[in-house]
Amino acid sequence: MAGEQLRVIEAICDKVLDILQADTSLYAGGNAYPSGWTGVLRPDVTGSPSAGYVNLFDKPYDDDGSKHRPAVYVGTRGMEATDSLDYETQSSGGRIEYRVLVVPLIVAAQAADKFSARKQRNQLVHNIKQILLQQILVSAFWYELTIPGNAGGGALSQRVWLSASGGNNQQVAEAMGAIPLQIRYSWSVGCDA
Repeated sequence: MAGEQLRVIEAICDKVLDILQADTSLYAGGNAYPSGWTGVLRPDVTGSPSAGYVNLFDKPYDDDGSKHRPAVYVGTRGMEATDSLDYETQSSGGRIEYRVLVVPLIVAAQAADKFSARKQRNQLVHNIKQILLQQILVSAFWYELTIPGNAGGGALSQRVWLSASGGNNQQVAEAMGAIPLQIRYSWSVGCDA
């Protein structure tokens, strides 16, 4: 992949995080987790993560403890954003490629028990979907954003999982979820624009 195209992909991922950061409903409470969170932080941009805030990272998932929770990451070390050619057209100004970018957002919540961790994860996943489904088209970035459902058969799917370690007052539970964003955008090759 060319360096300029990688910059376009990074700009699209940054725009997704910018949209989430700008919407106060990201950290709002709801039916699953009524208390919500204090606010939102972008540790990769502004400094350190903090527990009690929704921490947005432009890097893959990091299993580095409660100071990062709850958190939203762009992928994991084994599941990164992928980009592929959908189709292309030719004009007098050059070639236009219509591309499909799949960005896996990884949601991680942590609590003292599985039930509480699951409630936080579910609320944050809901909040993210509500925000991003209002951003189907963002001119200069993409012309279609969708969140595929549980299709199975190797297709994109949303997944959730839960784990715990320790016991009694030493227990730590982490609930995670993967939200695949399918973003369609155009890429001009050889155009003067």
